[in-house]
Amino acid sequence: MRFTDLSNLLATPAAATKGPDAALPDTPFLTHAKQAGLAACSNVYPVLGQLLTDGARYNVVSTWNEQEPDKHAIQALVGLNYQSSSYTGSAGGVVVASPNGAACEGAMIRVAPLSATCASVPATLPQGSTLANTLGNVQVYALAGNGGQAMLVPSGGGCVVVSIAWARG
Repeated sequence: MRFTDLSNLLATPAAATKGPDAALPDTPFLTHAKQAGLAACSNVYPVLGQLLTDGARYNVVSTWNEQEPDKHAIQALVGLNYQSSSYTGSAGGVVVASPNGAACEGAMIRVAPLSATCASVPATLPQGSTLANTLGNVQVYALAGNGGQAMLVPSGGGCVVVSIAWARG
């Protein structure tokens, strides 16, 4: 799932709807948002979870403040297993969403170790992605279509790709 495909679900603040959008697919992130009783982050949290886990089998554990869930952040730790033509292997991720007034802001971070070199990874990024910065040996790409960022971290003969995306709703 592309980050830009999720914009319609985040068009209005979740607090105004007092619960998750009915169009959201049934995922553990949506289940956890409902279990926590989220209003402000009831859409952002599951959408970021979807974005993180797209194309993978995964396990997730979420934590939130049980007394005041709409005044504190909700967090997920995610173990991912990919079996695709572009990547086969394990990855890890984090989703964090926090109320900001009547709205919610959040981010997802995915860490995937690749056996490929970092020099070969840009060719696999979405077409139109551009090198945004170089932090020492780490390259930072702005992903096409407002898809977030990717950091390419050299590790031995491979590359650790750290994907970052954020949302507000």
